[in-house]
Amino acid sequence: MRHVESVALAAGPLVLFGYLLGSGVYAWLRRDGLPRGGRRPGWHGVAEAASGLAAAVIALRVTRWVAPGTETSAVGALSSQVLTAWQSIALWSGMAAVVGHVAPVWRRFDGGSGLPPALALTLVYAPVVFAASVAGFFAGFALTGRPRGGIPVALGTAVVGAWLGWVWDWPAGWGLHNGPELALWSAVGATLLAAAWWRDAGRGSAAGEVQ
Repeated sequence: MRHVESVALAAGPLVLFGYLLGSGVYAWLRRDGLPRGGRRPGWHGVAEAASGLAAAVIALRVTRWVAPGTETSAVGALSSQVLTAWQSIALWSGMAAVVGHVAPVWRRFDGGSGLPPALALTLVYAPVVFAASVAGFFAGFALTGRPRGGIPVALGTAVVGAWLGWVWDWPAGWGLHNGPELALWSAVGATLLAAAWWRDAGRGSAAGEVQ
């Protein structure tokens, strides 16, 4: 019971830390007033991607330290594909960094696409989802002739890939195994990124922009 309580106490601060990290990195990289759609150094995208991974890795290590037992996540607890508690908190802390990128508190919630940290997280933790999203992006790009046109297709195929990976129990190859929580995480992430895409489309962002 002590371990369960420790996980519960750690989860909230770690998710908040993930949001503040993603938000802070995005705001710091744009402290010089770079206009939306303006050219920026390539290392900006690398730093933004790293913020999501850093949030997940730190959450994983902290949770394993405060609760070194074998507690499982409450999501899909009756499934044979259930994640450990620290894997679950790592996923959602990383997703919180994506939220920070999309709606950074330091910039009055006016943020970017969320794509750099989201892509890094899926590549490391959900390779099936990443592969499905890449295939969907190129399919959408081929159909529309615009990079931005590939993004909604990529988000849809990511969710479908995560769901099929859960239903058919596909081997992940690396990262976390497919299952109910990874499917839920993918759906939440796709919804968040779709909302950011729609917001930026309304602002008339440049085609192909990845902030």
